[in-house]
Amino acid sequence: MATLTRDGLDLHYEVTGSGPALLLPKFNYFRWDDYLDVGLLAGRFTVVIASPRGFAASSRLAADGDYRVADLASDLVTAFVRRDSCLTQSGLTSCSVRHADLGSSNGL
Repeated sequence: MATLTRDGLDLHYEVTGSGPALLLPKFNYFRWDDYLDVGLLAGRFTVVIASPRGFAASSRLAADGDYRVADLASDLVTAFVRRDSCLTQSGLTSCSVRHADLGSSNGL
C-alpha cells in the first residue's frame, strides 16, 4: 500500500491492474474484496483503492478538527492523480468511481 501526504496527513492508496481507470474509495472497515473480485477488475481496469483522511488506515484530524466533504473528495482525487498512479502513467483523462452502495457510478 502506498502513502501520500496531504495537509500533513498520511493518505493510503493502492494501484493494481491496467486499462481504463476505476476508483474505489475505501471507508472504515468496508472491504471491496468482500463484495467484488478486485483481481478480476484489475484484469480489465487500473484499479485505485484510496482512503481519504479519517478513514481506514489514513491519518485522522485532531479531535477538534472539522471533516469537510470537499477535503475528503480532494483526498481521493489527489491519490488518484498521483505521479505513480494510473492517470499520469497511462495518460488517462477520466475515470469511473464506484462507491459502497454499488448501485451507481460517477465520472470524474
